[in-house]
Amino acid sequence: MNNTAEQIAWYPAEQRVWRRRSSLSRSDWCDQHLRIDRGKIRWRKKKSPYMAQVLDLIGQPFVRKASMAKGIQIGGTIGVYGYVATDLDRGGHGNVLIILADEKMAGKLTRGQMIPMLRKSPELKHLLPENQKEIQVGEIALINGITVYTGWATSLNSISSLPCRVVVKDEFAKWPEDIGHGTSASSEADARADQFPDTCKIIELSSHTVPGSPLDQSLQEADVIYEYWVECPCCKAPQPMVWEQFAWPEDADPKTIQRERLGRYKCCHCEKEWDDEKRDIAVQNGSFVPDREIDRPGHIGIILPGWLSEQNSLSKIIAEWLKAQGKPSRLMTWHNRYAAKPFEKQEGKRLAWKVLYDRREKFPISKRDPSRLAVPMSAGVLTAFFDIQDDRIEGLVVAWGVGEESWEIENPIFLGSTLQVQVWKELDEYLKQTFEHESGAELRISAAGIDTGFRSKVCYAFLRNKYHRRIYGTKGGSGGNDPLVSRPRRSNLGKVPFFIVGPNEGKELVMSRLEESPGPGYIHHPTTFDQEYFEQLTAEECIQHWKGGRMKMEWVKKRDRNEALDLRVGNEAVLVLLRPNLKKLVAALQPEEESAEQTLLNQVSNDDQKTAEKKNPPLKKKARVRRPGNGFTSKFRS
Repeated sequence: MNNTAEQIAWYPAEQRVWRRRSSLSRSDWCDQHLRIDRGKIRWRKKKSPYMAQVLDLIGQPFVRKASMAKGIQIGGTIGVYGYVATDLDRGGHGNVLIILADEKMAGKLTRGQMIPMLRKSPELKHLLPENQKEIQVGEIALINGITVYTGWATSLNSISSLPCRVVVKDEFAKWPEDIGHGTSASSEADARADQFPDTCKIIELSSHTVPGSPLDQSLQEADVIYEYWVECPCCKAPQPMVWEQFAWPEDADPKTIQRERLGRYKCCHCEKEWDDEKRDIAVQNGSFVPDREIDRPGHIGIILPGWLSEQNSLSKIIAEWLKAQGKPSRLMTWHNRYAAKPFEKQEGKRLAWKVLYDRREKFPISKRDPSRLAVPMSAGVLTAFFDIQDDRIEGLVVAWGVGEESWEIENPIFLGSTLQVQVWKELDEYLKQTFEHESGAELRISAAGIDTGFRSKVCYAFLRNKYHRRIYGTKGGSGGNDPLVSRPRRSNLGKVPFFIVGPNEGKELVMSRLEESPGPGYIHHPTTFDQEYFEQLTAEECIQHWKGGRMKMEWVKKRDRNEALDLRVGNEAVLVLLRPNLKKLVAALQPEEESAEQTLLNQVSNDDQKTAEKKNPPLKKKARVRRPGNGFTSKFRS
């Protein structure tokens, strides 16, 4: 009797349905089959061993929800998409919903990552339908009955009415709190998995923002939080990586630390220092450690700081931290990107003008003109900035010393309509004058800036052909995380270069300098500045609030006039453009101090020279008599 099984020809679709499922763990499956970066390269466990363990943690059958706080370049998004890929390969029931911040990012996900991953991964390419028209931006219908949806947090329609077993919320901490009808995108996404109470997987991943954010609340609700512990290559002791153990030469600046790779990490046990290579070895041998022992946790939290990634060098992390000092916005960004921790700036912070007014100092007086101040001995370069008003031009001249310690010298005001040529002539003459230094030297303004935000055409007409004198045009930026100074632009009729100045970073820098103690970064004010100047300097305070799902920082005026603050920010920007070697310039103006021993030696040497000249007077040179030549040119006489 013939075996009927051998006589039946299985259709390709039937073969795919009944084929043997992989028994590999999710991380091993991704290591062997997953293709990323538009399908060009394979995903490797050794490149991100922590993400391999994350896949296995989430894949535990009793885990229903996972909340992940991640740093920059950690590979969290790719790892989570790898989990989705393993779920598709294993023929899991129920659809998949991936939600991003906006529609543009959702389109990039579908076309740039999800479809290439399915096409290039050998174990997944058979799931795509043969008819390419069935593959849409927000919906990928696979032949095994599973549909991968992509939605965005700003649209309720893109995430509602879609029962899904796997829900991925990417960067959900930055989603808007309310998207209409009194509901949030995060809660609406969680509701999509209600039909699968025993098999659903809700995966949240995001970088931190501030305490009390949705990510912070989700981590507090977790049954257990896993933290990645590395293993020291020297003593083999397991330990979490913490910022307090980072080390670097104290006298090195951020650029030198990053360029020469001077950053190190010190083991908590043997105190041996690791470079980037040893850090990578320590991460390779690490593992996750729970903060408490709980059997079968349904909701887990995962912390992945950015310094675990081999893409982030220790030196770069240290350099970014040093650059962020005194700048709350950049410091918040650093904590979110590298430490994977929330950071809260002080809200509504405003200095009292009287505190600054009472600490004014007496500056040296110019000997050439007693009505003006001299540049203090510790300063070596001058900058200036001018604000254009309807009936005047206001300015501020600042002297800079080592460590960007500064002395505000003058606050000139040129009265008159800024439509008249005479006012601009006075400004030009002022920029050409010299200032007396306490050492007796004469200093010029090395660089100056002019705010072109008001009466731009007149400003550009004045600035034309003055770039070589380091007189720059500037314009205030829109805020946000703009750098203090951007690259030059020429988007005006005269093609005059100008620079965008980031107001938020500039004002944060000024406020931090006003709180410094005497020394590097400190601002010295003269007794010649009146009360009005200090009220203008402290006219704004920083307010932070949620807007569009993001933490926004806004500087709010508490009085109408704030020119002094703008002038100070402008001088900070001009200093960045000038990039002076402050140590060298200050040292060149210091008087030479001779030691007592050197003075005695010089005196003895002079006495010996006088005695020798008396005994052996120098020979007098004979005067040279010039005779007329006999050449060709000597014959042509008048």
